[in-house]
Amino acid sequence: MNTTLDKIGIGVKLEDKYQLIRKQPPGGGGPVYIGILLERKIPVHIRFFPAQEIPDLKAFNQRLSLAKKAFDLSKSFVTLPSDYGFHEGIPYAVYGISNLKTLDTFLQSGQ
Repeated sequence: MNTTLDKIGIGVKLEDKYQLIRKQPPGGGGPVYIGILLERKIPVHIRFFPAQEIPDLKAFNQRLSLAKKAFDLSKSFVTLPSDYGFHEGIPYAVYGISNLKTLDTFLQSGQ
């Protein structure tokens, strides 16, 4: 299984649920994209992780548990993942974008 991050990019669909529309500036860890929840046309953040950091579902659940603890401590600063999965062996997590209801609102905001 090829798990390199070059398998992701603008236009890629994840499980026919999300589509990547723009890459965000790099941060710590793996790449982050703005995507669309296709069913509802809502923008989301999608963060990818190097497969060696999250090799399986157990490791992913441990990472999500840590994210939930951070969310519980500081709800105003941390967004809890709303979904997660693996795209061609590359783990990813989906986060909502606060205060935005539709793709039109997102595009008009210039983010």
